[in-house]
Amino acid sequence: MRKIISHIGLIFAAALLALATGAHAEFNTTPSVVEILAKTPAANGVFVSTDKGGARHIQSGMVCLLSFPNLKLWHLQIYDSAKGWVTDVGCDYGRQGAKNM
Repeated sequence: MRKIISHIGLIFAAALLALATGAHAEFNTTPSVVEILAKTPAANGVFVSTDKGGARHIQSGMVCLLSFPNLKLWHLQIYDSAKGWVTDVGCDYGRQGAKNM
């Protein structure tokens, strides 16, 4: 019985360690705007990368900066709207740090 409990504890500890280090490592690698644009469906012709590392919405000129203090750009959003496709867009940010994952 002790062996089973020991194995379960070891598996649980290994799973927690893998989860914590894997998620944290992935979060701390800031993707480039080019990578974010590539992962955004229909971004071609809607957003372009800026020379300062952001993404600019072509139609409105709105710029999604790559980061703010304690925030990183995760995704670019393109929504269908009553005014037409690509007229409603957004910047999706997330907080940095293990407490905010």
